[in-house]
Amino acid sequence: SVGRVQSPTLAKIVERELEIENFKPSPYWEIQILLEKQKTRFIADYKKGRILDKKQAEKIFEQLGKEAKVINLEKKETIIKRPVPLNTTDFLRLAASQNIDAVKAMEIAETLYMQGYISYPRTDNQTYVGVNIPKILSALKCPEFNNALEKILKQDKIVPSKGVTTKDHPPIHPVSLATKDKLQPEEWKVYKIIVDHFLATLYRDAKALTTNAEFDVNSEIFISKGLIFLDFGWLEIYPYTSQKESILPELVVGEILQVIDKKLLSKKTQPPARYSQGTLIKLMEKLNLGTKSTRPTILQKLYSRDYISGKKQIKPSEIAKTVINTLKDYAEHVVSPEMTSQLEDEMNLIENGKLPKEKVVEDSKKMLLNILNELYKNKKEISTNIRNTFVQETVVGKCPRCNADLVKRTSKTGKIFIGCSQYPKCTQSYPLPQKGEVVFTDKSCEICKAPKILIRQSNKKESKEFCINPNCASNKSYCEAKAKGFAGNPEKSKKEKTERSQRKK
Repeated sequence: SVGRVQSPTLAKIVERELEIENFKPSPYWEIQILLEKQKTRFIADYKKGRILDKKQAEKIFEQLGKEAKVINLEKKETIIKRPVPLNTTDFLRLAASQNIDAVKAMEIAETLYMQGYISYPRTDNQTYVGVNIPKILSALKCPEFNNALEKILKQDKIVPSKGVTTKDHPPIHPVSLATKDKLQPEEWKVYKIIVDHFLATLYRDAKALTTNAEFDVNSEIFISKGLIFLDFGWLEIYPYTSQKESILPELVVGEILQVIDKKLLSKKTQPPARYSQGTLIKLMEKLNLGTKSTRPTILQKLYSRDYISGKKQIKPSEIAKTVINTLKDYAEHVVSPEMTSQLEDEMNLIENGKLPKEKVVEDSKKMLLNILNELYKNKKEISTNIRNTFVQETVVGKCPRCNADLVKRTSKTGKIFIGCSQYPKCTQSYPLPQKGEVVFTDKSCEICKAPKILIRQSNKKESKEFCINPNCASNKSYCEAKAKGFAGNPEKSKKEKTERSQRKK
């Protein structure tokens, strides 16, 4: 499956995975000291940060004395701005941060809109133009939101925050009051996110006093930063972010503090993080891939086609890697964000009457024809690459009965199992867990020679290794294997097993 939005998006995921796979960690060292004044202890960090040479780090560390002199002190009041009104992208990112799938969040938002609880959920606008804020605040009066409402209404004047202004629909905001008993749990969670965010945009900014202190320890400079809130403002009513205070004692330039402890920390550089649903949607917006309406749908397509897995850490499958690498070799334009971004820009120009649609259509036809010609010309190589990877992904080991490949299959009823690739000549098959994550290994059972698998339950971090043969003595008992999600009865007739083994995934 290839598309002008899904392919560049998938390419970004694959490229990030390649960065992670090729990443080589490098060692570095950091130095911290523990200072104390008036029974208040706090940490100061080496100002130069990372030290790449171990001997240099050890030398600096060993020469540190027992006293630290305050040589510089800066205090300033900082404003922590409240959030701007919700557009679709920021809504989906916020929902994802609360463990709500982006596609699910969009579906729920549409349901809430149809029920008259929120405004239209597909928008780029971040300014409340034409929104009757007093009317909405009056409608929201209920125990769940009264605390925030009282604080907002006590202000001399309610001035909402604002971001980008477009001719689009207004930002996502509540329209009428919903209560827990009227909504499903996930619907209530999404509704509350939208209400809480809306209220936060109407409350005042937070204020904090930041202190930056520098200390001289045997001519090496260390720094410590403190933060004390003067006014929590919108943070009092917004549960989706946290700001921790870091309290420093009252310091005076020139005074001497005692170094209570010091630490030389050995660390390694870390690979770039995998995309989450939230960060990927933000990247798609930045690269102009898709629209506010289509981005969640594109993600759903990538999941449904087994190109990607995971939500907080999105990982591409081997098939996805092969598809992208093959397209880069034979149809590079398909995976280029620039092509799609240009087309999106041109469609906007058409919408605004600044570009004739005929020219864009004609150019698109030519581009598509070139891509299709390249794909057709190289269809044999493309097919071979993808087929080989697909086989590698589905083969899980050797059949103990005939030594052919054992492959992952899906039954007519949708259940996954392992069957022999020589079916119907060989009817060897094994059930698989229908819940949790199944990870295939390259290990074989010492007793029955069947492949071994790892089972990861979604609510547990640890994995357990099992032989796929539920009757094997290596498993403590068949009951234990069955309790882990194995389907089927080992005493089933040959006919029943054959019926279960009819179709490949």
